[in-house]
Amino acid sequence: MSISKERERVEPSQFTLHAGAAGWSIMADGKPLAGIYQDHLVGIVGLEDSSGLVSLEVKSLERAADHSRCSVYYRSANWTMVDNVRQIDYGLYEGVRTWTNKSDQAAEVSFRLELAAHYVPEFYLIPCVNYNGNSWGEGNEPKGLTYNGRPWTFAYDRTGIPAASFTENERYAIGLFVTDAEQDSLRSACSLEPIAEGIIHRLHWPEQEGPISYTGRDMYSEGFRHTHLIPPGGTFSVTFYVSAAAVKAANTGWFAAYDRAYSLLQRETKPVYTEDEVWSLSLTFARESLLQQDEYGTYFNIGLLPEGSHDLKGKAGMQWKLREQDRTEIGWCGQNAALARAFIAHGFRTGDNAMTTIGTDVLDTWLRNSGQQPNGLMRITLDGLWDQRPHDTADVCNLAWAAWQLIESYRLVADAGQVKLEWKHAALAICDFFVTHYDPESGFGHSWGLDGLPRSSKGTGGAFLLIPLLEAYELTGDEQYFACAKQAYSFYARRDLDRMQCTAGALDTDCIDKETGWPLFKTALDLYERTGEVHYLRDAEKAGYYLLSWCYLYDVITDEQAEFAAYQYRTYGATSVSTQHHHLDPWGALIAFDWQRLAEHTQAKQWEQLARAAWNNSLLGISDGETVIHGMKRPAGSQNEAFFASRWNFAADKETGRGSLNDWLVAWPAAFRLITIMRARERRNHFS
Repeated sequence: MSISKERERVEPSQFTLHAGAAGWSIMADGKPLAGIYQDHLVGIVGLEDSSGLVSLEVKSLERAADHSRCSVYYRSANWTMVDNVRQIDYGLYEGVRTWTNKSDQAAEVSFRLELAAHYVPEFYLIPCVNYNGNSWGEGNEPKGLTYNGRPWTFAYDRTGIPAASFTENERYAIGLFVTDAEQDSLRSACSLEPIAEGIIHRLHWPEQEGPISYTGRDMYSEGFRHTHLIPPGGTFSVTFYVSAAAVKAANTGWFAAYDRAYSLLQRETKPVYTEDEVWSLSLTFARESLLQQDEYGTYFNIGLLPEGSHDLKGKAGMQWKLREQDRTEIGWCGQNAALARAFIAHGFRTGDNAMTTIGTDVLDTWLRNSGQQPNGLMRITLDGLWDQRPHDTADVCNLAWAAWQLIESYRLVADAGQVKLEWKHAALAICDFFVTHYDPESGFGHSWGLDGLPRSSKGTGGAFLLIPLLEAYELTGDEQYFACAKQAYSFYARRDLDRMQCTAGALDTDCIDKETGWPLFKTALDLYERTGEVHYLRDAEKAGYYLLSWCYLYDVITDEQAEFAAYQYRTYGATSVSTQHHHLDPWGALIAFDWQRLAEHTQAKQWEQLARAAWNNSLLGISDGETVIHGMKRPAGSQNEAFFASRWNFAADKETGRGSLNDWLVAWPAAFRLITIMRARERRNHFS
């Protein structure tokens, strides 16, 4: 049976709130679904107490006759604790927990809340961090729920919804997260711990991580636990939310919790640049900072670094230099083909023939030097021209970008009355190879030798090929492209998207990531618009939620001295990279357009709001040409790739590295912004 087979929707007559001598719980079908009980009331963790536990007993309770709210009072020798819980929407409960120090001594403590779910989960999610255990890939990121028998604990600033955890079985789903409206609540952490009769969702205050802290790619540091000093008679209060939902289809029960969280967290943001300004700045960066013209031809370097080195942090007196090694790429990070297309589009739109010539020369340089084989495969870098390495392995992601942008560029010049059949033939040759070599067990694979033999078949990266295959069909009318695209789409969607584990799209990692979710998202929408078949729209919603799980829906708190504050960077709308790389980036620049398309087709306003948030976030940090960061003036249109919101960062001191920016001014953010603007202009023209 396919993992994607939808189950009949389970709708209990109602979720109700119940309070009793053991604590409080959420009921479904008259049975406890999840709750906070006396045997799990480990509410206070003392710093000096090696046992670390203070148990409290239920003292008294109040409850509404309609089961919409309750108050439960707990007491121990030195502490009282009160839970005030109320239903604020169907299946959504707000809790306010207050601890009071009844002793005559100040106490340095941390706090926690434990919510026991009465099922063994089939799927669990800590957004941006843990996708059902992170079992895919060879990376050394946190895997499973425990390390050496102790639960992984992650600070809130790693998760797209603050301190969020979600679990579900075949019938019900539970979510737990904190508010971002209060700093005491937001400075938190989360963990999941399996128990014999189910699983415990846990919140901690203030931040902590353990047993060890994931602080760099495949690297760990000692765990930590922050504390609060509570004076005699002092109190500490937090606000949290519990979501209970019926599961419609496997691995999607958390969607309802995300809808509810989004309604609580969403806000309006404003773009720091207009569309025309973004277009101009992005082209300026590519032309003035990345463009290289030499004896090999015309091409774009992949990016700028302080003195050309990834090992140096920028400071006054350093110079920006182009990367010397691995300096070109037709797609992925280098985005030569997309930048070339944007130059051509700009030239035709404005009459700037020089821009058209540059774009044309870039594509011609690549086709002249990429060594495209009779089988259709080509090199995805030009570096072999100067480093004498063979570069005889090509990844499918880069090949897909090449084919897509070559087709788009061919159309662009054809509409202007020019003929570049070699671009069309090169793109179709790539598509033809993959139509012939599609494998029902591995799809299009991950990378191939130029000899036509597979090098790696792992992951979802082959899904990028779906985009040029559909474009090849539109261009030629040849049904083989359409048939192959539909078959391959179904393979990737059922194997990977249905499991909420898209993989190996971030080519510098080997893990679950967001990047390979996007071609499935775009293709589902494309297929729906071409066929009208509703199952593609349902898949598009699923992909939209998967990508949403990588998006930050709040602003991380950083010190006033942090670079986030100094350069007005906010995390709301940013995207996290992967389970192996816990930093933020402006990838939302590419996703935003398809969230907007999803909003048009579903009439769900949250997708339109999310599209704006992601786009607006992707503009933060773009230099106007006068921006100075780390003592170095950044070229106009440039933007660093990584924003470090958590203790996963490149600083020697992981705590002070929170809220910092890196100095890798790479090509892809500018290219993604240009692609989205071109797509938006084409769609506006199409519907005008």
